[in-house]
Amino acid sequence: MENKKFFIDKNGKRVLFYHGTGVFFKRFEPLSQFTTRRDIAQVYRVKAHQSSTCFSFEDNFKNIIQPVLQKLETLEREKLLGKNIDEGYLIPAYLRIEKTLHLNHSAFSYWCALEGIVFSVLKEKFPDIGNKDSQPASDFIFRDPMNRPIELVRKELQLETLFPLTHDEKRDRVSLSKQRFIRFLESAGYDSISHAYAGRAYAIFRPEQVYRLDFPEFNQTKVQVSIENKIQLCEIRKAYLQTYKRRHLSIEEYLARLEYCPVRE
Repeated sequence: MENKKFFIDKNGKRVLFYHGTGVFFKRFEPLSQFTTRRDIAQVYRVKAHQSSTCFSFEDNFKNIIQPVLQKLETLEREKLLGKNIDEGYLIPAYLRIEKTLHLNHSAFSYWCALEGIVFSVLKEKFPDIGNKDSQPASDFIFRDPMNRPIELVRKELQLETLFPLTHDEKRDRVSLSKQRFIRFLESAGYDSISHAYAGRAYAIFRPEQVYRLDFPEFNQTKVQVSIENKIQLCEIRKAYLQTYKRRHLSIEEYLARLEYCPVRE
């Protein structure tokens, strides 16, 4: 492991991050969140859904209880070997992140906040766009996956392979929305999000950005998307844009955009 591969502080040292969990799993899901030792006392512990690929923004949160904090030193004395703690477990890791979208905002855990993030990125690139009409990039991410035939949703998920296919139609649709959200931010040059949520938290985009110290054998390698798959993904987006019709936002959408459009730090 070389320092240049990981997030480092101003002194050039690797920053140790933690992810809180209540279950055992091997693979981090995209948008999993981490915090530093400095902020761990303020951050919330994730209540995971029962899956091997856990922990995203829509999952439920609860406070890290005091016994977990008291046992942090025990965890370190055990040389970060991955011993479970009765009330929860903090996974120590280094993160491979280079260009982070920094937000001074506490609503990253809400779905409508993600639309605000997309709008803020668009606004930065196109200052003249209004906030009362829909944007094709935003609708492509958040509305189209909910209306597209499920077989096409699952086909697109397989092209990128960021999220696993499930037998749950709603979850597959949400996964496609998250996958498109990640691809949009990557196209803008970002590989992570940092936001103010009971402390400073970082959300990664891809599993291989996480280097686990508890079980290094679980660390993921980068999955290469074939040229053919990339072409198909581009064609899906082009076909959508060719048929897209701009619409007026509903009152609820407009108010949500005003409320959750994040402030940059």
